[in-house]
Amino acid sequence: MNQPKKIKWTTRGDGNYTTSESSDDELMEVIGKECIMKFIKTFGWLPTANESDVHKFFSEDQGFKIAQIFFHDVNGYSRGDCFIEFQNEENVKLAMRKDRQHYGERIIMVSRVDKIDYYRLMYHVEKNKSYADMSFILISGFNEKVTEKDVIEFFGEIPIEKFFLSSKTCKAFIKLKRKTDEETVLIKGHFAKLDGSFVKLQRINGVTFYELTKGMHQGEILNESKVMDENEKLQTYEAPKIDVKDWQNMVEQAHKILKIIQGMVPEDNYIIQAHVENLGNYLNMFNQKFQNDADARQNMIKEIQELRSQKKKKKSNQE
Repeated sequence: MNQPKKIKWTTRGDGNYTTSESSDDELMEVIGKECIMKFIKTFGWLPTANESDVHKFFSEDQGFKIAQIFFHDVNGYSRGDCFIEFQNEENVKLAMRKDRQHYGERIIMVSRVDKIDYYRLMYHVEKNKSYADMSFILISGFNEKVTEKDVIEFFGEIPIEKFFLSSKTCKAFIKLKRKTDEETVLIKGHFAKLDGSFVKLQRINGVTFYELTKGMHQGEILNESKVMDENEKLQTYEAPKIDVKDWQNMVEQAHKILKIIQGMVPEDNYIIQAHVENLGNYLNMFNQKFQNDADARQNMIKEIQELRSQKKKKKSNQE
């Protein structure tokens, strides 16, 4: 007779049992009856949001009883996603009524969790169990000239345990020494600049951290682009094609138009309001990307000026 085995992926490792010959699909059928119906998926949270924010939005005063909170998507990235498990199915029905309600200036979207999302989420949760008490941060959006020293100075007195930097992809992967510093880092990094460029900070889980840094050497700056000599830098430089001030004026005008449109739409029309807000967010993203490029070009201008100045000095010394 087959010995029963535990379900592979459950929220806390407890729950139903089945035979050792059961397939994943059969296991999911059992899980689906007991677990999936207690889960919801939410989107729209700020990068700095934490469990306290979730408890305020789904407060006990409103009748909610939260069992667990997962601040990441099914792949382990924190992109404004949050999965929530309630203690009963009635809370899920109650939570669906809060779809597209405001939390501060953000619109929080609420939806039910399907079998595939639940399966993938629990897979990552199970894999990440050994990293549950650790904190991993992904930084992106900086220019390729950022160095190890720049990133370490950005964190200031917050201790870092592991550090990987790729200047090719303009991403840095950080493991903090203390999980308690995570919220401080995310708040500090909100609209912060690293070497003149706005950067984005987000949580990632341990499995994702080690998968993304596989093959990288700790503390090494990876840059596969060839090192240019003075003449190559002078020859390959291209002047900015769009003036930064002109671009900023265009962005300001676009935001004004969006505000006018938002004012014309009824407040209870959450779908259109959400689309307008998303347009504003995309506009901010494009603006940040352009600003980053402009900063990189400005840095190149300064470097070229320094190279030319050095050449003049060398020439005058030779004469």
